[in-house]
Amino acid sequence: GGGIYHVSGPGLGAVLTVQDSWIMSNTIGEPGTGGGIYIGGGSGMELRDTVIDGNQAYLCGGVDNHSEEYVELEYVQVTNNRAQFTGGGFCSRTSTAAGDNVMITDSQFRDNTGVSYGGNVYHESDGNFRIMRSDISGGSAMFGGGFVEISEEPDMNRRTYITNVTFSDNEASLYGGGIYIGGGDLDVTHVTIANNTADQGAGIFVGAVGAYEGVYLKGSIIAFNNTSGDVPANC
Repeated sequence: GGGIYHVSGPGLGAVLTVQDSWIMSNTIGEPGTGGGIYIGGGSGMELRDTVIDGNQAYLCGGVDNHSEEYVELEYVQVTNNRAQFTGGGFCSRTSTAAGDNVMITDSQFRDNTGVSYGGNVYHESDGNFRIMRSDISGGSAMFGGGFVEISEEPDMNRRTYITNVTFSDNEASLYGGGIYIGGGDLDVTHVTIANNTADQGAGIFVGAVGAYEGVYLKGSIIAFNNTSGDVPANC
């Protein structure tokens, strides 16, 4: 954690609360993670009306959520962060069966860079993950310029819900300009995925890294995405 490092023991329920703040221009070198914020163990987190900008790390340039507890972001801007490997803007990843539970509302993830996976948002865990009424734009990575979803053991009780979110102007040099799905159980509802770019699957790319329960797309628009090769552009 270049800016904030917060870890507590399992089951202790310590909550990091950040409100009306700027966390910016922090750097942590290899193999460091969470250029702006790192949270782990039994810690929860609440971020509100906060800007996380211009931070750098080897993993998870803006925020690394490695917690087993509830995490909430509301009216948060995560912008211009960079990871040398995975997760430029916001990462959510756990290694326990309990997983994490994340709720993101009314937030922006813009112009973040993850050199490998996940320019703006990277999610790799078996907990519930919800993002609503938010904007994910201008991110860049090799896989998933906007959003990456990878889960090894998805089930119907632990899912990812993406609702009323716009994915635009994201870029992947290989797969998944807007969204890259490498395993998981996703509900994508009332979402716009437009003007994203990739070599393949400029809108959505469904790969084969992890395990799948299902990907459900409802009431959404996928249009005006662009591929560099002679392959379908939108998905």
